[in-house]
Amino acid sequence: PSQMGSPTQTRYYRAVVKSGACATLNSSPAAVEVHTPSTAPTGISGTASICRGSSTTLTANGGALGTGASYQWGTGSTVGSNVIAGQTGPSITVSPTSTTTYWVRIVSQGPCGSTVGRTRTVTVSQPTVAGTVSSSQTICGGSEPSALTLSGHTGSVLRWEYSSGSTFPGVTTISSTSTTLTPSQMGSPTQTRYYRAVVKSGACATL
Repeated sequence: PSQMGSPTQTRYYRAVVKSGACATLNSSPAAVEVHTPSTAPTGISGTASICRGSSTTLTANGGALGTGASYQWGTGSTVGSNVIAGQTGPSITVSPTSTTTYWVRIVSQGPCGSTVGRTRTVTVSQPTVAGTVSSSQTICGGSEPSALTLSGHTGSVLRWEYSSGSTFPGVTTISSTSTTLTPSQMGSPTQTRYYRAVVKSGACATL
């Protein structure tokens, strides 16, 4: 090997043979085919938080394909496991139903082998469910109402709101992220008010 060096392109080698006073002949050649190695991706880009039922496109950044190489995608934290069949390009569109880690690497069937892989986790949120506020009540004007409680919801409370109409024609915000709205937060209304909680689940819609 030290006599052959480290060729960067395909080379053909032969021996030149001579027997005494006879003619000089060349041996049959042997080829040393040189494959260009791949460069590993530097990362994966794409939306990392989605609502269940939606999709996101993941793209391998950086890197370069060597001779006869292609991209390989899979799932799980271990690169090389759970290969996604047929996905050999730099991008992949996925619609996971739960939080999933994806990986990508460049593979070659030749002597250069595979590159190291990169991973990205896509966090999946369950769709927002607004829930129900209980309970409606009748009070004497100027007195404190009883606490209101949100139940049956999916997501986090962003704030509470109240209005003078059930269609919320004008909204006043109450800065509370609790599922219970206390009497002191509601004040002592002098006219009928309607209260509601504003809820959001991860990357899903606000309701």
